[in-house]
Amino acid sequence: MSCPFEVEVLLLRDAGGSPARRIVVEAHLARCESCARIDETLELLGERLRAADEAPLGVVERVVFPARRRTWPVAAAAVAAAVWLAWPAQPQPPRSPVETAEVPSLPPDPLTLPPPTARGPALSALLAALDPAAEEYGAHVAAIAARVRADGAAGSAALAALLAEDPSRAVDVAVLAPSPALAEPLAALLDEPAFAARAVRGLGAARSWRVLVAALDGPAAREALEALVSIGGREVAAELERRADDPAMLEALARVDPARAARACAMGGAWGAVAAHRERIVPELRRLLADDRCAAGAAARLGEAGDKASTDDLIRLAGRPTAARAATGALLSLGAFEAAFRAALRLDEARAAFDGASQAEPFLLDRIGRGPYAGRRAALELLGRCGGVTTVRRLASKPVPRNLIDAAAATLGAIGGEEAIAALDRLGDDRALRRDVVRALGATGDPRALPALRKFLGDGLAGELSRALARIHDPESAGMLADLALRGSGSEEAARALAGMPADVVVPVLLERLGGPGRARDLLVRIAGADHGPRRESWKEWWDSRP
Repeated sequence: MSCPFEVEVLLLRDAGGSPARRIVVEAHLARCESCARIDETLELLGERLRAADEAPLGVVERVVFPARRRTWPVAAAAVAAAVWLAWPAQPQPPRSPVETAEVPSLPPDPLTLPPPTARGPALSALLAALDPAAEEYGAHVAAIAARVRADGAAGSAALAALLAEDPSRAVDVAVLAPSPALAEPLAALLDEPAFAARAVRGLGAARSWRVLVAALDGPAAREALEALVSIGGREVAAELERRADDPAMLEALARVDPARAARACAMGGAWGAVAAHRERIVPELRRLLADDRCAAGAAARLGEAGDKASTDDLIRLAGRPTAARAATGALLSLGAFEAAFRAALRLDEARAAFDGASQAEPFLLDRIGRGPYAGRRAALELLGRCGGVTTVRRLASKPVPRNLIDAAAATLGAIGGEEAIAALDRLGDDRALRRDVVRALGATGDPRALPALRKFLGDGLAGELSRALARIHDPESAGMLADLALRGSGSEEAARALAGMPADVVVPVLLERLGGPGRARDLLVRIAGADHGPRRESWKEWWDSRP
């Protein structure tokens, strides 16, 4: 032989060799025409041998042990191999210094290899010879996986059978030899914690996305999700979108299909789940502003994302009643207070966006001191939705124009709290503001407002006072209403107000304060015949429990 690697080529084709041996020989084949021709010839011989009616021996075995029984096609192939081995070497061109350099010695093959095939018993023997604790375990698994792939459907079928029998080593090979034939046996391992993660990797390599979707509820859910992301595609995106109420699924969807993720986010998904993919999601959210089905949700998410580039689109959207609240809220989040204020002047739906929007308080406090009357009055109303103690102190310390005092009182009542009640109590000294003050004190819903309201008993405000007291669910307010109900003026209004309070608050007070069960029962009968509104069930439950 003219090349020292020709023997190595024979051994490689015959028994596979160790991973290190294969690497060196295959690198040589890429630059040596003589060895490449030998390799090609041996491959053709191997195909003929595999087609014979007897399990094939290696090429070298056939030459060295010709006496072994074989059928005529196998014998013919062996003779052909022997003739080829005895053929005179062809003259070789001068070799480069790299080729004439000393070839490093190859490490011994650590495995005692069975016949050169990855099918049936041979594959079982290869797997049995593996030592997971060995340093070369990964390389050996890769070599076996290469054989399985080379054997095509037959190799995959053999590996599938071993996965069902003993998956401990076969599952590692399956990761590197993906095939649809392995989907079923790998799926059977998804509920076993010891194998689930590796089974998921094998299914991911085989792109078996349907099986991986089922694995999202198993012990290897995180690995299954990552495998689905790596597979991607329309079907995977559709499955992830169906589960987008789970932040982890929504985040994975953002990596697979940003447009679907943006839509899921606009339909109620958490922005925090996709915030890390802002650069891909925000442009899709802007496009969704033109879609009536999810424009409001897209506007809200753009506000959370702090996307100032969408301000003009949000201003236009704030003029549409169906999306006014969400668009105005987004403008407030972006600090576009003037635009949000103008939207609130046009549409009542936009005003609701100011509920709890404390960041707008400084802007609105400034607006109550300037501009036209309608704008100043609107600013006071909006402060009732988002103002706090700063607003209360501002209204209590600085005079408000006479034509805005009623609005200021309503704002104080909407904000509530001890300081607001004290400010309203002072305003109540102005007889022209009594009705406004009573309404505002009732709006606080705070029992601390009852002493201020008591001042108005017998002041000709029975109707306003009854409605205000009914908003404060406290035994003392129930007693004040009972007193009003027994008087001639305003008794009907007071009785209706009592009926609107919880029965367990009203009844004990009536029984205690109305001079005995007889008078209490008369008033209760009046109340029972009234329209109790939202308290109907509470009163019915009490009334049905009476003997």
